Amino acid sequence: MRTDDFDFELPREFIAQHPATPRDSSRLLEVTAEGLNDRVCRDLPSLLSPGDVMVFNDTRVLPTRLTGRRGEATIEVTLHKSIGRRRWRAFARPAKRLKPGDWITFAPEFSAKVAEKRDEGEVVLIFASAPTAFRDALDQHGAMPLPPYIRRDEGPDPRDREDYQTVYAAEDGAVAAPTAGLHFTNELLNRLGDAGIARHRVTLHVGAGTFLPVKTELAEQHPIHTEAGRITAETAEAIERARRAGGRVVAVGTTSLRLLESAADDRGRLRPFEGETGLFILPGYRFKVVDLLITNFHLPRSTLFMLVSAFSGIERMRSAYEHAKAAGYRFYSFGDACLLHRGEPDEAVRRPPRAETAFTSPAQEAAPTAAPSPGGGRFGLEVLAQDGLARRGRVTTAHGSFETPAFMPVGTVGTVKGLQPEQVRATGAEIVLGNTYHLMLRPGADRVARLGGLHRFINWPGPILTDSGGFQVMSLAELRKITDEGVTFQSHIDGSSHELTPERAVEIQDQLDADITMVLDECTPFPASAEEAARSMRRSLAWAERCRAAFRERSGYALFGIVQGSTFEDLRHESAEGLQAIGFDGYAVGGLAVGEGQQTMLGVLETTVPWLPGGKPRYLMGVGRPADIVEAVRRGIDMFDCVLPTRSGRTGQGFTRRGEINMKNARHQDDPRPIDPECPCPACRHYSRAYIHHLFRAGEMLGPILLTTHNLSYYQSIMEGLRQAIEREQLDSFVARFHQELAEGDLPEL
Repeated sequence: MRTDDFDFELPREFIAQHPATPRDSSRLLEVTAEGLNDRVCRDLPSLLSPGDVMVFNDTRVLPTRLTGRRGEATIEVTLHKSIGRRRWRAFARPAKRLKPGDWITFAPEFSAKVAEKRDEGEVVLIFASAPTAFRDALDQHGAMPLPPYIRRDEGPDPRDREDYQTVYAAEDGAVAAPTAGLHFTNELLNRLGDAGIARHRVTLHVGAGTFLPVKTELAEQHPIHTEAGRITAETAEAIERARRAGGRVVAVGTTSLRLLESAADDRGRLRPFEGETGLFILPGYRFKVVDLLITNFHLPRSTLFMLVSAFSGIERMRSAYEHAKAAGYRFYSFGDACLLHRGEPDEAVRRPPRAETAFTSPAQEAAPTAAPSPGGGRFGLEVLAQDGLARRGRVTTAHGSFETPAFMPVGTVGTVKGLQPEQVRATGAEIVLGNTYHLMLRPGADRVARLGGLHRFINWPGPILTDSGGFQVMSLAELRKITDEGVTFQSHIDGSSHELTPERAVEIQDQLDADITMVLDECTPFPASAEEAARSMRRSLAWAERCRAAFRERSGYALFGIVQGSTFEDLRHESAEGLQAIGFDGYAVGGLAVGEGQQTMLGVLETTVPWLPGGKPRYLMGVGRPADIVEAVRRGIDMFDCVLPTRSGRTGQGFTRRGEINMKNARHQDDPRPIDPECPCPACRHYSRAYIHHLFRAGEMLGPILLTTHNLSYYQSIMEGLRQAIEREQLDSFVARFHQELAEGDLPEL
C-alpha cells in the first residue's frame, strides 16, 4: 500500500501540549460500524460489559533525555535501548560533531564515551558509572523523553515526570509512554473493577521507533524497530479463560495490541511470550485476539495510523479523524482517545496472517506452543547413547533439534558459499553457523532484525549458531586493538572503526536471533607463553561473565561459554571451572587447530573434556579435518564447525573415504568414475571426475558447487556413521575402518 494513503492534514493547534486534568476527563470518540459517539474516558465502565478483559501495558518510562558537553559543543542525547553493562544505544544531536572515543559530560562524575556511530544520528554510549550510580544519575539529571511534537514556548514542565507516566507503571524500560494508558486514574480503574471488567497487565518497552516517520513510498517497505515484551503464562491463561467465557479482549493502547497479537498462535490462542516483537500491522491483517482498542489520535503517515486503519477500516478511520478535527478533539500523546470496535479486513487488501510485512518476534517463533518448526522447545541436550566417552545425542533449540555428533557448515556472512540453503539441507546438515563480526559489518544486525532475523533472512528454518567474533580478535590482529573493555576493529571492508564488547556481541547475536549465542572470547594464538595464555584466558573469563549478564533468557535459546588456556592443562582447568561457576547452557573448547598439531590438540581434549559437565553440549570450535573430528568424538565432543570442506571445494580439493584428492590434477581428465563410488551425493551420482576436472580447468562455477556439495555430504556421512556406531557400541570398529580406508589412498589411476 502507498504511504500516501495514510496522509491527512492536521494543523498544529490540534496537537495537545499538556494532558487533561483530571486524566479521565479526556474525550473519548467511540468508533463503531453503526457510527460515531462522543464520550469521555470516565464513561468506559458503561461502554464495556461484565466479563470483558482489559489489557494494560505496565512499562515505565525512564528519564532518558540528557544534555551534555563534548568540549565546547552542547550535545543532546536520548537513550533508547540498554544493550548490557553500562552500554546504551542513543540518538544524539548534533551527531556529526561526535566520533568514536569522544567523551560527553552530562554532570560531574556522570559521563559517557562514544563507542560507535551508526546511521541517522544513532550512537552507542558506554557510561563510566556503575549500574546503580547510573540509575541515580539518570533520575537526577535526565528529563522525560517527550515526543518531538510537544514543543512548548515555556520549555519543559516539571510535571512531565508524572504526566508522562501511567498510574500503573511498574516495569522500567520504556523511552516513550504507552499513551492510551495516560487517560486512566486509580478511581477509574476501581470503577472498572466494580463493573465486573477484568484487568491484566503485560509489558512492552516502548522504543524510540514509535516516533520514526514512514519515509518509504510503499508502507510495506518501512523498517519496523523491534521492542522487548513479556506476557506471563498466568496472564495468557487468564485472558484465554475470559475469551472462552465470552468476554471481549480490550487492548489499552497499540503497544498492548501488538504484543497480544504477537503472542497468538496460528489458531488464535494466546500464549506466554518473552522476547522481541517487530509486528507491523497494515490493512488486511486478520486480528486473532483483540476485539476493542483504546488508543489516542495518531500522526499522519505513521505506523500507528496504519494499525488503527487495519483494525477498524481505512474509510471509517478517515471519517473518525475528520469528525474529531471538526469537534475539537486533541491529538497525539497528551490528547484525547478513541474506543475502536474491530472491523473486517478489506477484501482488496486482505493478507494472510503471516504476511511478510508482519514480522513476528524471535521469541514467539521460539515458543514451543507456537510450533514454528518441528522440535522447537526448551534448549537442552538429551544423551541417547554412549560408547566410552563418545555420546550420541539430540540438542533441542528454538528452531528445532539436531542430532549429535554434529558438523555445522559455516555460513560466515549468511551463506554457505556456493550453495542454496536447500542444497545445504540436502547434504544432511541440520544446523549452520554464522559470524557476528562479519554480519555486524555487512549487512548489519539492525537490518537483519528488521527483516525478521537471520533464519528468515537466509531462508534457513533450522537451528543457527553464531560465532561471537573472538576468532577475528586473533586472525585480524593488524586491524584490531584489544583491551579489557573489548575489541576495537578496523573494518577489513572500508577501514571504518567498530567496537565489539561482550555486551555488544551478545546484542548482535540476539538481533540475529541465533539459537546458540557464543560468548566473546580472545582466541589465544599459538605458540603462547604461560603468562600470555593466562592473561588471555582470564580476560576471556571476565568477558564471559559480562556476556552471561547481558544475555536475555528465552525458551529454546542458549549461551555457550568457551574454554581457553592454550596448551596449558592448569589454565584449561581454571577456565573450565570458572565458566561452570558462571553457568552456561553449553561449553566450547576454543583456541585449538591454530597450529599446535593433532596430537597436542587431542592431548588438550583429553585433559579438558573431563572437567566439562556431562549434561551440556560440548563444542570443538574450528575443527576440522575428518580424522580430527573422529578422534575428538572419541574424546567426548558433540559439535564441530570448520570452513575446510567448503573452502577446499571451491579450490578443487575433495574429501573422500580414501583421503584428499585434487580435482585439478591431470590424472582425472579421462576418469569416468565418480569422486567417491560409495557416496550418494548428487555430484557422485550424476557426474564423473573427468567432468568436474573440466569444470575447474574451464573456470566454471558449477565445479566448485559440485565439489562443495560432495565435501559437505561426505562430512555429514561421517557424522551419521559416528552416531550409528555409538548407538551400536561399535565405535572402535568404526574408527579402525575409517583409518584403514584413509591409509589405502585414492582409487588407482586408470
